[in-house]
Amino acid sequence: MSNVFLVTGGTGKTGKRVAERLRARGVSVRAVSRSTQPALDWTDEAGWDVVLDGVYALYLAPAEGSRATAAFAARAAQAGVRRIVLLSARGVTTPGYFDDQEVLARQFVEGETGVMASGADWTIVRPGWFMQNFDEGDFLGPVRAGRLELPVGDGAAAWIDAEDIAAVVATLLVDGGHDSKAIELSGPQAVSLREAVALISAETGRHVEYVPVTEETYRDRLRASGLDDLAIAVASAGLSAIRKGSEAVTTDGVRRVVGRDPAHFEEYVRRAADAWR
Repeated sequence: MSNVFLVTGGTGKTGKRVAERLRARGVSVRAVSRSTQPALDWTDEAGWDVVLDGVYALYLAPAEGSRATAAFAARAAQAGVRRIVLLSARGVTTPGYFDDQEVLARQFVEGETGVMASGADWTIVRPGWFMQNFDEGDFLGPVRAGRLELPVGDGAAAWIDAEDIAAVVATLLVDGGHDSKAIELSGPQAVSLREAVALISAETGRHVEYVPVTEETYRDRLRASGLDDLAIAVASAGLSAIRKGSEAVTTDGVRRVVGRDPAHFEEYVRRAADAWR
């Protein structure tokens, strides 16, 4: 009988936290990435069957830019996987949520469609912008340098803690109960970039300022860093949801699944403060 819980992106922001929570529930966990054994290489379909052997439930966190999600979900169902929880993103099925909606949403929508058609029981989680962008992602360097420059004006986001995403995913994998649903996840309140860096400054004693820049300036800097045009377009589209106010709307997704409210930004800052000191 298959009893393994497979976590893809096992070293990523959500994957490592999902694996920890599943282990705490006492289930058998196989957390995989390119560097694990067995390894998951999204471009090498011949190696997928080894990764999927004996798997009961799957947390599917697609690799950035990969178009293999649908094919992997189909292979998983064929291998006997009974339940799939897919990591997607808020707004990908909402027209006008982002600027350049198609360029950002295409990969996510293809993945969602593939999981729905796989034949396994499925739930899709659609989180908004992660709090962890500030201490584990692209904002970390600028925050440490004291100046975060982004093209979002005075926009705010209901930032979601990756710990809450992991709690939702682990509950869905082990307990089920939300089959054939897409659940949007957010934090409990909208926090602007200016408010976010002020909270970090107050907690750490490090002076950090947020400086709005134009879209053109932001794109030029990404281009100078070596990103290609598609990656730049995706990054800009994602930030546009903050500027447009799309990401400021809160949801009850965390409470619906785990029965409690999600973490406030202040709680996250206290927990992550050492990253900025």
